[in-house]
Amino acid sequence: MSPPEQAAPPIAYRILLRLASFLCPSHARPAWRKQWESGLRDWWILAERGELTNEASALAARYCRGAWADAFELRFRREQILHAQRGPWFPIVCAVATITLTGLLSHGFQVVRRVADLVQHAKPLPVTLRPHIHYDPRGDMVAAYLAPLGLALLIALMLLVISRLPVRQAGWRYWLHLIIKTLAVQAAIVGLWFEGGSALRSIIQSEALRILGGGLVLGIVFIAVFGAATRWSINDQRRRCPVCLRLLDMPVSVGSWGSVFEPATTELLCAGGHGSLSLSERDNTGPDRWTALDASWRELFENASSPEAR
Repeated sequence: MSPPEQAAPPIAYRILLRLASFLCPSHARPAWRKQWESGLRDWWILAERGELTNEASALAARYCRGAWADAFELRFRREQILHAQRGPWFPIVCAVATITLTGLLSHGFQVVRRVADLVQHAKPLPVTLRPHIHYDPRGDMVAAYLAPLGLALLIALMLLVISRLPVRQAGWRYWLHLIIKTLAVQAAIVGLWFEGGSALRSIIQSEALRILGGGLVLGIVFIAVFGAATRWSINDQRRRCPVCLRLLDMPVSVGSWGSVFEPATTELLCAGGHGSLSLSERDNTGPDRWTALDASWRELFENASSPEAR
């Protein structure tokens, strides 16, 4: 067998490097693949000569893991990740991913489908109650889920009404994004409460603890988390540009809490040059103020929103 064939690394490591190369951008892929495959061959030549320790396979696996990390950094730079996190679709994608994962772990939302089936096929009680009416515990199950859900939705509606969102300045895209984002986050929390709560109660042996802890306490926690998530969605929307729906950058605190004429506010700027937002820190100073910038300012920010310029 020729020396190059003796020094050839195992095919498993070469396949790992070849798969990792597809993470790299297309323009950098040939040079990246040549560099890392050459390094792997050099490692394995030393291993064949016995110049390395007996853990040659572990070292090669660590080398391949480093190649995957390097390819991931080339494809998804830190600036690109931060740029994506400030985009309008990031919270929605996270919520949808949570819903999908919950559905997979719960085998298709078994508890949600069961409660929906009970509500759909529920029969109303007759007007004249008969003396021998059998008790149906399924009604308690429906009430145990729908009562906290109804209260949580009422609290969320109240939070939306008292919010200081720019009603007149924002367009339909702004409100559509708020509705989709809020519903996605709320749906994720409801799914976790239905399926996770049922799984938690199934492992509690004590009936009293299952009713109090898995029922009452968990319902209160669900209402609190549901309201907090709605509040977060509203606050997140306040800090977004009404034009591009991206999170605003460069916060600067101005004013003073003790001043009446110059109250404490936070100035934020859109990285796309669409405008600036004066975010009031007090509850009694009126709604937030959005100042739109004309097209002449866009040239100063045209490269600021791209990941390469960050």
